[in-house]
Amino acid sequence: MSPPKHRGRVGRRKIFGIIFLSQTRFLLLSHNQLKQKDMGFFSWNTCDTGESIANAYSTRPTFPVHMITPDGRVFTEENYEGYGEFGGKDFHELLAELNGLESDRDAGIDLTFKNNPSGDNTPGVIYPKLVECLEDDVVTQYNNLPNPESCEAQGYFYGDDEEEEEDEWEEEEWEEEEDDEE
Repeated sequence: MSPPKHRGRVGRRKIFGIIFLSQTRFLLLSHNQLKQKDMGFFSWNTCDTGESIANAYSTRPTFPVHMITPDGRVFTEENYEGYGEFGGKDFHELLAELNGLESDRDAGIDLTFKNNPSGDNTPGVIYPKLVECLEDDVVTQYNNLPNPESCEAQGYFYGDDEEEEEDEWEEEEWEEEEDDEE
């Protein structure tokens, strides 16, 4: 028995995002790959400070992050692992719940990326918000913050920014030594 013959397109693969492995290599992710928890790291920047939420496997230290909701619920994560879970609650699962869907991670992912390849600020979607500094009045804090934005470094792939900071420091130090000699 021979395999069936396909006419026209066998299937279209919708591209979801890009993982930068280095300056010249990258990996394209499909929408379905995001749905697999082991597909790779992803992260956001905090809504209050704009700080990248580094994961436990990156070269940057982690810090406590609070995922907050419009009704005042708080999920605190002390050591983010890079897979969207804060304080035992999945970001996309909570997003689905906030938008009147069942507690379903896949439904949250589908909603986030519906007609929006970045997944950031999808019109009409209520997002959990991620903060570094938790205020006493969580509902007011939630209402005064923008939606979270995806972290380009995925909480892990920070590149050479630490080396750049060292280079800037060495350059400043060298300029100060020149000023002292004059």
